[in-house]
Amino acid sequence: MHGRRLHTTQHRQIIDASLVCITFQTGALGAAMPMGLDGDEVQQAFQGMLDQSDADGDGRLSSAELEPIIRAGAPHLSVADVRHTISLMDGDGDGFVNLADFRQAANEPPPAEVVPIAFRAEDTDGNGQLTQQQALEVAPSLLSGHRQLEHVRYVLEDADTDGDGMLEQDEFTFAVVALQKEA
Repeated sequence: MHGRRLHTTQHRQIIDASLVCITFQTGALGAAMPMGLDGDEVQQAFQGMLDQSDADGDGRLSSAELEPIIRAGAPHLSVADVRHTISLMDGDGDGFVNLADFRQAANEPPPAEVVPIAFRAEDTDGNGQLTQQQALEVAPSLLSGHRQLEHVRYVLEDADTDGDGMLEQDEFTFAVVALQKEA
């Protein structure tokens, strides 16, 4: 029974790390809002990160404490992408992410500059392309507000200029930025 419990705990940490990773990849916790997180759940997510990674117990997360969380969900991201993603979360520029930074990010749409990072995070095989399904899974997290999934699908399909069913980074970026401007 103890082994099963440990496995369940490890599984939850992986899920939590993935949620946080998605959050950080998009540059805003607002990306998680369409998945149904309310204010209390945002606070719980941040508390979970603190419980897992706040080594010095100061109630905020440094770059060194955040990097393993991001790497758990996207180990193939470059060091530059990880650092840039962390800097986007640091709303007050003090070098740490605290609850206020986290909440601020939850209320702001992710900046367009995050779209290529999200693309690279989803491009797990590193071929420089996403399938339509992969693009459809990550694109809504980059959009503020609720969009009709069929409209997002249409815009992504339309962005596939060569019609091969795959989106290159520039096609994906163009489509998502166009969707962001519609808001």
